[in-house]
Amino acid sequence: MTAANVVEGLAAARFQVERACGLLVAASPESLDGCPALLERACSAIAEFRPGLREVQGDPDALAEAYRLQFAIRHAARLLESAWQYHAKWNRILGAMTGGYTRRGDPAPVIRPARVCLTG
Repeated sequence: MTAANVVEGLAAARFQVERACGLLVAASPESLDGCPALLERACSAIAEFRPGLREVQGDPDALAEAYRLQFAIRHAARLLESAWQYHAKWNRILGAMTGGYTRRGDPAPVIRPARVCLTG
C-alpha cells in the first residue's frame, strides 16, 4: 500500500466523520438518523487501510492527515457526549414530571425503548 493510498483512506474516513459532525450539530431527528451509517463507513475505511500504516510510518502527508482525522474524531466524540448529557438531563426532568421521585429523592426513571445503542 502506498502513502498516497493511506492518505486517501485517512481523508475518506475524516470526510465521513466530519459529515457526521455536521449532522450532530444540526441535531434534528432526521439528521441524527444518518450519523451511525457515516460513522460505520469511517470505521470501515480505517479498517481497510490500517494494515498499510506501518509501511508509511514517518510520511509527513500521512501523519498530517492522521492528525486531521484524530481531530475530527475527537470533535465527534465531544458532540456525542454533549448529546448524551443533554438527553440524560431531559430524561431526569421528564422522570420527575411524570413519575415523581424515588424513595431516595431522585427523579423516577423514564423507561422507554432506546433509539441508539453504542457499544465499545
